[in-house]
Amino acid sequence: MSAVISLCDARSTAARRRLADIRVVGGLELHLERRGDATVLARQRERDGYKVRVPRRRDRLEVAMINTGGGIAAGDRVAVSVTAGDGAAATLTAPAAERVYGAAEDDTATYDVSLTLAPGASLHWLPQDTILFNRARLKRRFTVDMTGDGELLLAETIVFGRTAHGENEIHGTFRDDWRIRRDGRLVFADAVRLDGAISTIIDEPAVAGGAAAATTIVLVAPDAGDRLAPLRAALAHLEGRAGLAFGASAWDGRLLVRALARRSADLRGLVEAAIPPLARSTPPRVWNC
Repeated sequence: MSAVISLCDARSTAARRRLADIRVVGGLELHLERRGDATVLARQRERDGYKVRVPRRRDRLEVAMINTGGGIAAGDRVAVSVTAGDGAAATLTAPAAERVYGAAEDDTATYDVSLTLAPGASLHWLPQDTILFNRARLKRRFTVDMTGDGELLLAETIVFGRTAHGENEIHGTFRDDWRIRRDGRLVFADAVRLDGAISTIIDEPAVAGGAAAATTIVLVAPDAGDRLAPLRAALAHLEGRAGLAFGASAWDGRLLVRALARRSADLRGLVEAAIPPLARSTPPRVWNC
């Protein structure tokens, strides 16, 4: 019996070593610069399956981030670093949703995003949904450093399970940390910790009330408060929709939107309606390609 167990252990160890060899340790390093009246992608570094493309757009530079691997797998280590120079203005987006696949308990993936905005820079982070598969394990972190005259717009949607495939019961780990500093001072911090039976946790009324997806939108800009009324007007047609709940508030150069929905498509509609009054531009072009 001991020989059989030893053989199984050896095979398991060998399989883990093979898995470690194919894990992603990659991401993107992007440097944006203002040249004349336009912003350009001055330098870029693409690593291990992550690439960027720049669709043609007249009003604002759009940079599409592409994960050629099709998703985030067990133990992946992904880092995205974006530096926007003086007066640069750009939108970072993605042509498809990001999938986070199932993993063993000791194979948590990490996704670190670092955004640095020089004086007068404007950066919009507008990817598509992040979908957590059953047994997904992900630790994600956003770190932002900006100046008082800059503009930052972040919008992220998390979908809990592949609801279209009937995956309504999910277990795993999701940890999400956001830290935004303006002129060196912490102005926004947010943390989410979901461990174990995620579907049971989010079913609690005090957590998400059975929602299948959640959206957070943060705007940090000197005139953020002035955009609250136009935002509420843009979202008025969604009030009272079954299975959708949302709210928005603004204070001291910051604006925050929280939304929960039983269908991720409702949150997609909310985000698309929120972008024009908040970004003062249209949604990313690649969303409709």
